Amino acid sequence: MNHSCNGLDIGHKELRQTEDLLLNSEMCQRNLIDVMRSGYTYCQVIFEEGGPLDFIHKEVNACYEKMICLKNIAGRKASEIFSGTGKSYQEFIEKQVWVAESGISDRFEIYMDSLELWFDISVCSPKKGYFVSMIDNITERKQAEKALRESESRFRKLFQEHSAIMMVIEPDTGKIMDANFAAADFYGWSVNELRRMYVQEINTLPPEEVKKEMEKSCSLVQNYFLFRHRRADGSIRDVDVFSNKVKVAGKALLYSIIHDVTERTRYEFFVTFRLRILQLSENSSVKELLQTALEEVQQLTQSTTGFVFFLPEDQMSLTLQLCTTNSFKIRDRVDGTGEEIPLESAGVWADAVRERRSVIHNDCSTLPYSNNRPECYLQLKRELVVPIIRDDRVVAIMGIGNKPEAYTDSDVEWVDILANLTWDIVAKKIAEDEREKLHNQLHHSQKMDMVCQLAAGLAHEINNPLNFIAINFANIQEAVLDLKTMVKEYQSVTKKLEDGAFSSLDLHNLRQKEAALALDTLVNDIPDILAESRRGFDRITTIINGIRNLSHQDGLDKKVVFDINKGIIDILALTRHEYRLCANIKTDLGKLPLLQCNPEQIKQVLFNLIVNSVHAIQSQRRRSNGIISIRTWFDSATVSCSIADDGPGIPDAIRKDIFNPFFTTKSPGKGTGLGLSITWDIIVSKHNGTIAVETPAEGGTVFTFSLPRQMH
Repeated sequence: MNHSCNGLDIGHKELRQTEDLLLNSEMCQRNLIDVMRSGYTYCQVIFEEGGPLDFIHKEVNACYEKMICLKNIAGRKASEIFSGTGKSYQEFIEKQVWVAESGISDRFEIYMDSLELWFDISVCSPKKGYFVSMIDNITERKQAEKALRESESRFRKLFQEHSAIMMVIEPDTGKIMDANFAAADFYGWSVNELRRMYVQEINTLPPEEVKKEMEKSCSLVQNYFLFRHRRADGSIRDVDVFSNKVKVAGKALLYSIIHDVTERTRYEFFVTFRLRILQLSENSSVKELLQTALEEVQQLTQSTTGFVFFLPEDQMSLTLQLCTTNSFKIRDRVDGTGEEIPLESAGVWADAVRERRSVIHNDCSTLPYSNNRPECYLQLKRELVVPIIRDDRVVAIMGIGNKPEAYTDSDVEWVDILANLTWDIVAKKIAEDEREKLHNQLHHSQKMDMVCQLAAGLAHEINNPLNFIAINFANIQEAVLDLKTMVKEYQSVTKKLEDGAFSSLDLHNLRQKEAALALDTLVNDIPDILAESRRGFDRITTIINGIRNLSHQDGLDKKVVFDINKGIIDILALTRHEYRLCANIKTDLGKLPLLQCNPEQIKQVLFNLIVNSVHAIQSQRRRSNGIISIRTWFDSATVSCSIADDGPGIPDAIRKDIFNPFFTTKSPGKGTGLGLSITWDIIVSKHNGTIAVETPAEGGTVFTFSLPRQMH
C-alpha cells in the first residue's frame, strides 16, 4: 500500500509541473493579445430588470487602453468608461449587446462623441451573453474622406501622397484607372503596371462576382467590402475596401481606399478560436478539441487536409491522433487513429521533428521520399508541418496540406500560434483527465484502507454474538436432553396409572428426578436463552445490513435521494469495533429532509471522519473512554453534519495542510493520509458543498460539512 501511494505522490508532482507550464502558456497567449495593433475586448452583458442595460469588460488588451486613454479597464462597466448618454453611446452599447444576444456577427463604424474618435468595430459572440470586439481607430481615414469631399481640387495631391492604398476604378469594366504610390508598394506592381490592369486580376473572387460587388457600390447599396487580393508575388491578403463614386473629367468612377487587414483578420480569428476552444474544453474530449482546432486551422489557411501526431518520450515514432477524413483512402478503418509510424518512414513530418522547426514543401513531388509514404495517405501536392515543443522535446506535430496557393511564412507563423494554443488547451485537458484518473486511484486506495480496517474488526464484531449464540446453543442442547429424560419419566408414570400399577414410590422417584434436573429453573431459563440468542442474531443482521448498504454501488456521479441519518447509523454499526473500547458515541440527529447525493461517497466521508476521531482519541492512551459527538441539522439551503471528538486537536501550524493528499500525522504504517483529501474532494468537488475544521478552546476537533439541498 505504501509503495503504491509513493507512485501516486509522484503523479501529483508531475501534474503540478504541468499546471505551471500551462500557466506560463496562458501568459504567452495574453502577451500575444497585448501586441495586437487592433483594440481587443471580451465583455459580458449586464442585465437589469429583465433586459440588457450595460456590459462589463472581462478582458482587454493594451491597444484598447491606449486607444481610449485609460488604464485598468478590465472589470469596469462601459457606462464607467464612456461618459454621457448620447446617441453614439447608445448605439455603441446596443449594437454589441445585439451580437451577444443574437449570436450574429456584425461590423460597424461609429463616432464616439465623448472621445472625439471614429471607431471601426467588428463584433462576434463566443457564447450567449458575451461578445468579443476588435476595434480600430479610423479617425484619420474619416478626416481624409471629409477633406476629399470638401475640395476636389486637393484630390490629386492627397491621392498620390496619402499613406493609405488608393485606386480609381472604371465600374463598368473594372479597369484600374489610377493607383497611388502606396498601392504600388502594397501590390508589388508599379503605378504604370497597375494602370494597365483590371481589378479582376487582383481580386480572388470570380469576375462575375467582382462585377456584382462594383454594381452595389455604384448603386450606393453598399460602400464597404471585405475582399481577398492577390499580390505580384502570388501571396493573398485580406483587405477592407471602401468605395465611393467620384466624377473625374465628368466621368463617374469608383474611388476606393484599401486597407490590408490580413493581420487584423487573423487576430480576430485567433481571439475567436481561443475563446471557442477554451469553451469547448469544458465538456469535450481531447479528440473533439483536436478535430475542431484542425478544421479551424485548415479554414484559416485554405487547406483541404490536416493531421495531428503525438510523439513519445524516445522521439522515435509518431502516433496519429487525428486527421481530416480526406487524408485517408477509406479502407477497413475509419480514420487510422492510433497508428504508429517509425520516424524514419515519416518523410516531411520527420523533418519537422529532427530539425525542430516548421517545414514547408510547396511541391511534394520533388521530395526524394515522396513515394515512400504509407499507402493509406493521400499523396499531397504541398504541405506545412509545425512541431510543438515543450521542455526541449517535440511533443506533437500539426500538419496541413493542399492549399491552392503556396504556403508562406505568414502561414507558418499563424499555424504555429494556433497549434501551440491548441496543445496548451489539450495538454490541460489531458492533465485534467490524468488528475481524474489519479483521483480514482486515490479513491480506490483509500477505500481499500477502509475495507482493511473493516475486515480487521468485523470478524471480531460478528464473533462476539456468535460466541454467546454457540454457548446458548450448547445450553439448549443440554436442556433438550434433560427435557427428553423427563418426558420419558412422565410417559412411564402415565403408563403405570393406566395399568393401575402406580405407587407412592413411583411418585417419589419422579419428584426426585425433577429436583435433580432442576426442572422449574430449566423451564424458566429457556425463554431467556432464546431471547439472548435473538439479540445475537439481531446484532449480526445489523452488521450484515450495514455492509450491504455500504457496498451498494451508485455511479461515480449518480445522485439519488438519501437519508444522512441512516448513513450515520450504518457506519456506526460497522465501526463499532474501532470505538467500542476507547470512545463513547453521542448522537443528536435532527429530522432531516432527504438529500440528492451519492450515498456511497457520503458514507465514505462519515467513515473517514469517525475513524479519524477514534484514532485521535487512541493516540492519547488514556484510561477512560473519550467522547465522539455526531450532530445533524438543516436550514433552507443546506443539510449539515458535525463530528466532534475530545482528542488532542489539530495544531494551527498544520491545520491548513490536512486536506492535502498524503498529509498525515500518523506514524508509518498507520495510514496513507488519503482520507481527508478524498473527503474534501467528495464534499467540495463532487457535491458542491463545504467542509471546515476547527479546534475549540476547550480542546478536541470538530469537522463540519454541509451539502446543498438542491444539487446542480
